[in-house]
Amino acid sequence: MLYTRKGDKGTTKTFACDQRVSKSSVVAEALGALDETNSFLGLARARTQGKFFEIEGEKIKFPDLILEVQQNLFIIQAEVAGATLSMDAEKVNRVEKIVDEIEKILPPI
Repeated sequence: MLYTRKGDKGTTKTFACDQRVSKSSVVAEALGALDETNSFLGLARARTQGKFFEIEGEKIKFPDLILEVQQNLFIIQAEVAGATLSMDAEKVNRVEKIVDEIEKILPPI
């Protein structure tokens, strides 16, 4: 089923909220922006097959790294929507390590 035929009057429901929220709310806007970002990353992942970079001697394939970012974004989306999921310290530390290493090879802004 693609729709319920009930009409939503411009509202939607999130995980931990008994009330409906406006589809123009900041929560709905944030979820949409995260979804668009994840979609773009899917395209980037498809276009980076066979490419990699090295961090502290570890070869990391771009598609694998992008998939990891996408999985983290799904957790963040769930958290924004009110689910009990959250990013643990280990995941945050890994992201920070990768960002630090990538910044070393990027040209100055």
